[in-house]
Amino acid sequence: MDLTDNELYSYLDEIQNDTTIRGYKIFNISEGNKAVVLSLGGDYSKYVFRIFPIEKSPP
Repeated sequence: MDLTDNELYSYLDEIQNDTTIRGYKIFNISEGNKAVVLSLGGDYSKYVFRIFPIEKSPP
C-alpha cells in the first residue's frame, strides 16, 4: 500500500517536534518507489547531509 501525503507529512511533523526520535524509516511512496526519512534527533540538528542520486544496476 502506498503512503498518502497526509501520512508522510504527519510523520515529518512528528519527528520535527519530538527531537528524541532518532533513526530512519522507509516508506512506499508510489508504484513501488521508496523514500527514506532520516531523523538524527536534537543532538545532531546542525549537521547537513548531501544527497547523491543512485542508479540501479542490472541484476
